[in-house]
Amino acid sequence: MNKSLLLTDQQINDLIQSYQHKLSPKVLPYVKAQLILSDCTITIYDSKKVVFQGEGAAFYTQALESRFSAQAGSDEVGTGDVFGPVVVAACFVDEEHYLQLKDYSIQDSKKTTDDVILVLGPVLMKTLPHSLLILNDHCI
Repeated sequence: MNKSLLLTDQQINDLIQSYQHKLSPKVLPYVKAQLILSDCTITIYDSKKVVFQGEGAAFYTQALESRFSAQAGSDEVGTGDVFGPVVVAACFVDEEHYLQLKDYSIQDSKKTTDDVILVLGPVLMKTLPHSLLILNDHCI
């Protein structure tokens, strides 16, 4: 059986960490890592595509496909050599929010165009519980 998934950096790092003792020493083109397990070979490509091959493929992919835990995050801008306020935003995503948003191609904002951000921003603000704090220079 063969299955493939597109995983996040965190999922890939967790996978490699979990099976570090099964890491193949072979260097393959476009492959970040290959894990050789008794019932499955897991090939992790630079593109973040992960291919599971063998009898255990369904077992290993099942855990990754259904795994989501609630997360909170924040980020700030204006803390460097920029004139203007410091702006901090935070949001919370639980499984219900994740299911509502999983079909959107949401990724790191540094890898997303302004046009996409302008479309996704209002959707995220409407869907996710969030907080925004703007600190002007007279507040600091």
